[in-house]
Amino acid sequence: MMDKIYVYEEHSEVFSYWVNEIPRNSTLVYFDQHLDLKLIENSKMKRISQFIKEGLCIDELKKDIPCREDGRYSYGIDDFLYAAIQEGLFRKIIWVYPRMLGEKGFSELLWELLSLVPNHGKEFISSFRNGKNSASVQLNNIELHVTTIDYLGEFIINEQVIVDFDLDYFYDPKTNDLSNDIDETLHVLNNLGLFNQVKTMSYSIKSGFLPESFRWIGKYIAGQMRREIVYSKEDKFSPKVTMEKISSNKKLSLAEIDELNFELRPLGAIGWKLKSILYTQSGEIELAKNCYQKATKKGDDSYWAAYVLGIHFFKDRNYEEALNWFNKTGNIVDTIEAHGLILRLICCLRLELYQKGYDLSKECIELLPMRIEGYILGEAFAAKLGMKLMDFDGKIHDDPSQLVISRADTKHEQ
Repeated sequence: MMDKIYVYEEHSEVFSYWVNEIPRNSTLVYFDQHLDLKLIENSKMKRISQFIKEGLCIDELKKDIPCREDGRYSYGIDDFLYAAIQEGLFRKIIWVYPRMLGEKGFSELLWELLSLVPNHGKEFISSFRNGKNSASVQLNNIELHVTTIDYLGEFIINEQVIVDFDLDYFYDPKTNDLSNDIDETLHVLNNLGLFNQVKTMSYSIKSGFLPESFRWIGKYIAGQMRREIVYSKEDKFSPKVTMEKISSNKKLSLAEIDELNFELRPLGAIGWKLKSILYTQSGEIELAKNCYQKATKKGDDSYWAAYVLGIHFFKDRNYEEALNWFNKTGNIVDTIEAHGLILRLICCLRLELYQKGYDLSKECIELLPMRIEGYILGEAFAAKLGMKLMDFDGKIHDDPSQLVISRADTKHEQ
């Protein structure tokens, strides 16, 4: 009888498997293009903790549609790893990053991603370490490392390991082709004694990160490993084609956008939000605004659509209108909202709103202390007001970029 491998449509579906099937104190080896570690606000984390404690079906808290923005669900494709860490499901996580995306150094890659996670910056800064072939940090006393398949063996030492694949790991969106060699990856895992530890795979097709034409990868890997596939139950509604169009960032004609109504109409508010984004990408701004209004009236917060509209006006140097839209991106939880806060600072500088900018810079430094923009722009606003930027870390940040970067670069793993 063949061992089973559990295959999911979207990566967040593995969370319930981890909760119910994985022994605590395991090490997770996590193959993915993305670090799904966005902040989950406290009220939603409390719901997740309660469901786990009471043995309830955690899947009920998973977003039914990845781009949903309301309070109905507690986690999704971009933040389920944060939930796993906060719940202490693993003792260590090794994020295996695709080689073809490794143009940046490991420390720069990890620092940039974590810098957009609010409320954890001080913890990240104090625990950040550079290794020769990796970078690492701690969150909730759990180690998080980033490396590539070439150096994975350096991290596996007499420990219980669980291996998880998001199949977009093998896909290069720039070339629309495979990037990391599948057989080579499996060969490395076999040599490390991890072949039988591959428990889960996810397609990430509906969210637009892997084209449908690469669905075969899942069956191929299972076949090479001689494993029986157990498929998850597929959701009825998913804007798969629309998400692919948005991910491509290509300008569509009005007729091409209308052709997507078969996906968008059943989604109600979410459909209007996605249509707003498509219209913005295509330069149909009045139509985009109209769809945004319909989405918010029907109950979707539509922070994503507001952010995309803000970017449009920002590129056009209409900073007043850009600021208006960035102000609609909500509390700083998501990376979109974090980026929106930084762009609001720039808009304030361009519009000579120095006091407002100064106040926002203080908020930025408190929430996102790893981002140098808060320090640099805060100094600029303070100078315009004849002040000094308030002391956040024992001294005035005369050279914020060197100060912040040095916190990581002077600490090396032995």
